[in-house]
Amino acid sequence: FRSLEVKIIELDFNNNKVVASRRVIEEEAYENKQNELWKELKSGEKRKGIVKNIVKFGAFVDIGGIQGLIHINDLAWERVKRVEDVVKVNDEVCVYVGDIDLENRKVSLILKDVNKEPWTVHGDSINTGDTLSGKVVRLTSFGAFVEVFSGIEGLVHISEITDENIAKPSDVLKIGQNVKVKVLNVDKNEKKLALSIKDAVEKSNEYLQYVDNEDDGVSLGDLFKDLF
Repeated sequence: FRSLEVKIIELDFNNNKVVASRRVIEEEAYENKQNELWKELKSGEKRKGIVKNIVKFGAFVDIGGIQGLIHINDLAWERVKRVEDVVKVNDEVCVYVGDIDLENRKVSLILKDVNKEPWTVHGDSINTGDTLSGKVVRLTSFGAFVEVFSGIEGLVHISEITDENIAKPSDVLKIGQNVKVKVLNVDKNEKKLALSIKDAVEKSNEYLQYVDNEDDGVSLGDLFKDLF
């Protein structure tokens, strides 16, 4: 015989009936363990976890008996189109603990390295008037978003794309296209950039005109015109 600890949940002396349950004890033990795990959880700490499930808006990760959600926006600093492009089920990951809701037992997790926030790393190197290389990452009816550093995008308003009259940005631009942009305005507090493609092109053309006038022979403009 094996000794088994149970909890009496029903006692009827009249009918000599006793009902006991082992499951109740196991559920109480699990609940107590969960309470302890949640009390130990601290926002900002780093933990190892295993990806348990992937959904359209993120990934659920087990961090030692507690499951939290990494929202798709917290997978990486750069824009993520599909969760599966970053993590897969059963992947081992290191995450930062975000917001904790003890009452509803919900916790947000962050996979991207909080110490490598793009504006913290590159913000001081972006100044009004700078000409930068970038890639078109999104097109809208009012303009194009260009990524100038990994995780840092700026808006090129439709009026700043070209001097020509265009109905929509996609008339002259496409996703993934490499472009030169001039920084019109930078707001490091709000993490916003206003950019211009046409001003960057004009600056390049001015340089070409300058070097062309310096020499009647083969100019630097002729040699490097394909770079602009």
